[in-house]
Amino acid sequence: MNFLPDTSVRFLSKNLGALTQRCLICRLPAYYDYTEQQKDSIHGLLSIFCSRCGHFRLHRFAKTATWNNVSSRQIANASGYIRDNQGYVINSEADVEFLKDLKTPSVAEKAHKLLRAFSKMFPIAGTVIELRTFQLDKRLKHYLDMADEGLPARATDDKISINMFPLLSFAWAENEMELKFLLIEHLCKNVNFLVGEDNYVKTGDFRPCWMMIAPKGWEYLESVGLSDSKTGFVAMSFDKSMNKVWQDALRPAIEDAGYSPLRIDKHEHNNKIDDEIIASIRGARFVISDFTEGRGGVYFEAGFAAGLNKPVIWTVREDWLNKLHFDTRQFNHISWNQNDLPAFKIALKNRIEATLGRGPI
Repeated sequence: MNFLPDTSVRFLSKNLGALTQRCLICRLPAYYDYTEQQKDSIHGLLSIFCSRCGHFRLHRFAKTATWNNVSSRQIANASGYIRDNQGYVINSEADVEFLKDLKTPSVAEKAHKLLRAFSKMFPIAGTVIELRTFQLDKRLKHYLDMADEGLPARATDDKISINMFPLLSFAWAENEMELKFLLIEHLCKNVNFLVGEDNYVKTGDFRPCWMMIAPKGWEYLESVGLSDSKTGFVAMSFDKSMNKVWQDALRPAIEDAGYSPLRIDKHEHNNKIDDEIIASIRGARFVISDFTEGRGGVYFEAGFAAGLNKPVIWTVREDWLNKLHFDTRQFNHISWNQNDLPAFKIALKNRIEATLGRGPI
């Protein structure tokens, strides 16, 4: 598989035979680049290029941070998050705990993460995607069962690793079985966003084969704006009492996560307000819906976004938590307190990054 658009894999492809270290997160073949540490002996960062996680950095003061007694699910979540946020810096034990506590995405969320990765790597419609993931679980077990910290210098093995293991992190998948389900049962058979070799789709044989993004897959990516949008649309009450939470929490959380916040009453336009809302939601990467004061428009905008398969992040002031409509109560709302907006800002930023990855801004 040609992963050249991915910076970390491009770096690793130039260092085949040098992946002799183990990744601190997933224990798979990695390359440690000490260049930053050597340039700055006090604050220098250790760059780790992992065949599964991609590129992340470790602060010298975080060397004592412990990554022990973690499940394969926690590893999959952390690896997926780092792949979504290349260059992520582990500064302290708190960052390690954040990675351990990441929420597991739904099946649909994992599938669209994988589809989005394919669209970024192969942006020209009709491009054939070669999959080389035969005996993925066997190769995982091979590395995890090895007793030594160091790994043998083998260029051939390194090449196989950087063509195989990134798929797991793109999909936040634990193993070959989950990856097969997302590729074949969901993306090929269920939603028809991918097409592939008949034998591969029918039997699930993971020998070298091909796939490509189907027309329905491109239509889906365009409808949900997953490819290029940098905007986070905010649906909320426009009452003056909500201005402070917008100024001190909602807007800065979106910006700190790397996206551009959009609240329709703060946006200059010449269209009818309803048309502008619909167009803005269609063009947004995600939607934050705050249900404080129970505005009907917020329910409509959240439902419209959900119908487009856009990620919706649900928030509400804590005194309105018990007043939520029964149709939306089951969603995991971030509840906030007017007297502790900094905590809300941090929680919202973390939820955005865990759901979508770090933004480009």
